[in-house]
Amino acid sequence: MRFAPSVDEGTYRGRLVFPRGGTWDLTIAVQGKYIGDAHFNLEIPPGPEIAGLRSEKADEPELIIDRFTVRHLVMEWGHLVGFGMWLAACGLGLGVREGPRWPVLVLTWAAFALEGATGLYKMEYSTPFAGGLRLFGLNRIPPIFFAREYVYTLAVKHLLLVGAIGTTLILSIHVWRSNPGERSPLFRGLLLVNLVLALAIGAAAAILGFYHAIVLHFS
Repeated sequence: MRFAPSVDEGTYRGRLVFPRGGTWDLTIAVQGKYIGDAHFNLEIPPGPEIAGLRSEKADEPELIIDRFTVRHLVMEWGHLVGFGMWLAACGLGLGVREGPRWPVLVLTWAAFALEGATGLYKMEYSTPFAGGLRLFGLNRIPPIFFAREYVYTLAVKHLLLVGAIGTTLILSIHVWRSNPGERSPLFRGLLLVNLVLALAIGAAAAILGFYHAIVLHFS
């Protein structure tokens, strides 16, 4: 489908016919120098079949609850749960001065595993780019407002996460080699580093949410 200029300057019109009923994803890509805002109106021609469909579906909610919706919600909330588990592990390790340290490590690594699994899904389906994210191909990022800033912030977030994983690995080796119950300033110091990294990643995620809304609006 291609859009053709209409009588009104800056307005393009096109026609798209779906081969059958169902749920469809429609992506509209604007090629060329981008100027202004993007708002697309979908006009459904009136007809007996459309009118009957509207009357039958009038009382149904707009949100379609299917396995794809459930999967998406599980992944989105799972990512937040993983971050909460990480913060809880840091708080547990810093708050409890005595006792076994392995529960802190188990909770931290479980949080990283959950963050990684859900993060891979979000990289594929939850970025505001129609053609997918090109983290290592910045020349292929669409010329949209704040698109590059979004990718740069996401790259910083990933670097911080790599630093947190490295810190946790050092922490795990230290716990493995130290005696149970032995006071260790290094253990608390590494947990503080992890907590600072977690807060920095949370701040980066908040900035990403702001950029996400802007990029999604102009994409």
